[in-house]
Amino acid sequence: MGIIFAQLGRPAEALAAFEQAQGLGYESPLLYSWWAQVLFEMGSLDEALAALEQLLQLDQAYTAKVYSGRGIILEAMGRPEDAVLAYAQSIRVEMSADTCLRLCALLVKLRREGEALAFW
Repeated sequence: MGIIFAQLGRPAEALAAFEQAQGLGYESPLLYSWWAQVLFEMGSLDEALAALEQLLQLDQAYTAKVYSGRGIILEAMGRPEDAVLAYAQSIRVEMSADTCLRLCALLVKLRREGEALAFW
């Protein structure tokens, strides 16, 4: 139900459903992925990072997605250098055009155009 509430724009209900599912022992990558997204949208950035860590512990197949998500969150937290590292880690695991664009845009914003060209 949490995912449905999230898609309907009802984040408080989504979080309650995610917590209930976890309390009942339900653990899935999808749960933590959506949980992180809702927390991010609500501005609960530290908690969103923690949800991504849970996702990574549950399934290593999501490593690139987790690193990319970390980059997005760290950038929103005003930690651009940490975000650069997270995006770069994601790209090392799995090339993604979206993550590459995010990294390049951030590098240009940081006036590191030469590095941006290397990733492009």
